[in-house]
Amino acid sequence: MIYLDFPFQYQLALAGFALLSILMIIKAWRKRFEIATFAFPAKRLKGLKGGWRSKLVHFPFFLRVFAVLAFLLALARPQLPQEESASVEGIDIVVAFDLSGSMATVDISDEALIKLHNQGKEPPDRFQIATKVVREFIESRKYDRVSLVVFGKESFLQFPLTLDYGVMLKILDEMKLVDIDGNGTAIGNALAMSLSRLKESEAKTKLMILMKDGED
Repeated sequence: MIYLDFPFQYQLALAGFALLSILMIIKAWRKRFEIATFAFPAKRLKGLKGGWRSKLVHFPFFLRVFAVLAFLLALARPQLPQEESASVEGIDIVVAFDLSGSMATVDISDEALIKLHNQGKEPPDRFQIATKVVREFIESRKYDRVSLVVFGKESFLQFPLTLDYGVMLKILDEMKLVDIDGNGTAIGNALAMSLSRLKESEAKTKLMILMKDGED
């Protein structure tokens, strides 16, 4: 692969351009030493100089090569990078996520559950549904910093306010309901920790989202 500061969309065509350029240089170097020979009285050639046609004898070859090179270069689709700058102020968001034992509950009727089991499928529990909602929410962010606080019997900071959505999604995918003690619902601690995160923030707009299945 060929990497240049000037980007090309199709590197393979660019490789063909480079190869053909090398072959053209080799061909031109060989033609430099080619001498046409034929039987003719030497004294008649004395003092004669080659005309303009003889000097342009190889021009059609180079013209064809140039056309092929131009085609390959166009096929490589050179890109013109453009930088855009915009002044955007995001908001800071802390998500308080419930990991208590009740999040393992499956909200589905017995008939629907039997139907899914007959199909060899398992219904999602509240934790899985909430995780999907949080994932979609993070994926919809662009300039906003997001933090995640999880809580069960105790509350923990899963990740601080950040714009690194890739890391957030990775952590979210690796989360399990049994990661913390779910024998309790420390909503007060979770809200206090979330508010503490926002208190340290310098953003003009701050938001806290509570993901929970209880009635507190």
